[in-house]
Amino acid sequence: MEKEDFESNMVQLNMYGSKLQEIEQQLQIVDRHISELQLTSLALQELDETKENTETLAPIGQNIFVKTKIQETKKLIVDLGAKVFAEKTVEEAQDILNDKIDEFSQIKDKISEQAQAILNAINEIESKVKK
Repeated sequence: MEKEDFESNMVQLNMYGSKLQEIEQQLQIVDRHISELQLTSLALQELDETKENTETLAPIGQNIFVKTKIQETKKLIVDLGAKVFAEKTVEEAQDILNDKIDEFSQIKDKISEQAQAILNAINEIESKVKK
């Protein structure tokens, strides 16, 4: 292998390595979103089993909570996006969460496919360099 080809291959390897790191970061973000959605889904299940007027702690941010009583367990206010809120049942909110989980799972699959394509390209270049 000529020196120019070797250097070109090394540049490509570095470029693919950087892109692979970016993709791994994206996968971590997507995984985090999926985990948060799943935790919210579990909280909704618990809420559905909670009796009205049950005292609980509600987060107000940065690990600060306020004591509160749950007055309504069957209807929720859900942010639909663009500052639009709607009253939904627990089941409807679960459906929204499940749809979001599905969306993020599809995004994760696409990102994983990109990562695999880059890994295949890296392996191909590495095999050229070894020859």
